[in-house]
Amino acid sequence: MSSTILQQARTAHQNGDLDVAVARYQQVLQTGEDVASALYGLGTVAMQRQQFSDAIRYLQDATAREPGAADILLSLAQSYFRSGDSARAREAGLRCAYLCRGQTTLSNAVARLLLNVDEPVAAAQQLQRLSTPNATSRLLLSRALGKQSQWGQAVTLLRALVSEQPGNEQLSLELSQAAARLRDFQLAKTAYANYMQLVEPDTDPETDSGAGLHSASRAQRYVRYADLLLMAREVPAASEQLDRASRLGADSAHFYLLRARILFLIGEDAKASSACSAALERDIGLGEAWQLRVETAQKHEVPQLIDMMRRALAQNSDDVFQRELLCLSLIHI
Repeated sequence: MSSTILQQARTAHQNGDLDVAVARYQQVLQTGEDVASALYGLGTVAMQRQQFSDAIRYLQDATAREPGAADILLSLAQSYFRSGDSARAREAGLRCAYLCRGQTTLSNAVARLLLNVDEPVAAAQQLQRLSTPNATSRLLLSRALGKQSQWGQAVTLLRALVSEQPGNEQLSLELSQAAARLRDFQLAKTAYANYMQLVEPDTDPETDSGAGLHSASRAQRYVRYADLLLMAREVPAASEQLDRASRLGADSAHFYLLRARILFLIGEDAKASSACSAALERDIGLGEAWQLRVETAQKHEVPQLIDMMRRALAQNSDDVFQRELLCLSLIHI
């Protein structure tokens, strides 16, 4: 009897009839049979509804009844994570990794969770144990290796994936990012150009017109491309991409910082200084902009800049790197 009701619950759940599914799962509980399965069902419904305290309660009970069920433990770990409890998510995720080792689909899901809770070594080990890793496994492994600064191995994996799936824009983007971290700027530039072509195949480079493309997101893509080109020392090409971003309304601190760098490289110190100021108006804690602003400062500007930099330091910032650059700029002014 309970198995029939449980199947009805699962069917309703799969069809999105969550109220019916909950009612049927509750009926199963009343029979005293298939209790762990019913609790698991109730927990996953609660997850879908973002009722994470309920999800955790149901899934903890289900896990206690079936401690070897990796799928239940994974859902519990995901509920912990989505509720903001990374510590318990990490603990449950690591236990789940042991239970599902060798299982591709579950291992992929566990690895994704482990990456979210900053356990890249465990994620990589989980994926490297797979005898039949799929494309998702290899992409996740590249991310886990990247988080360990093993960019060479990450790039090797991503290059193979891009070769297999040349039309996958996400893979081209991730290859570009990994190659830039490896400081292979030529590969980074090529991969990003491919990404741009995939996401904007119908864009006219003269007018930047393209059906259905959001201007702000397009502008940001051009800014990122300009950054890669500038790192590859292709200054005119980087300037061209910034011009395209400008036509689409780019107005971010990063945009003005790149503009300032280009102006500085071509000897336009006064214009570079103005572009730095524009960047700092948008992000006063941007240490990279402060470095260049100090480099282009006139002697009479120094007292005012010192005061502004001290005020910038007084503000809280989570970006340690930019804060360190700001401190160095203040020391060397």
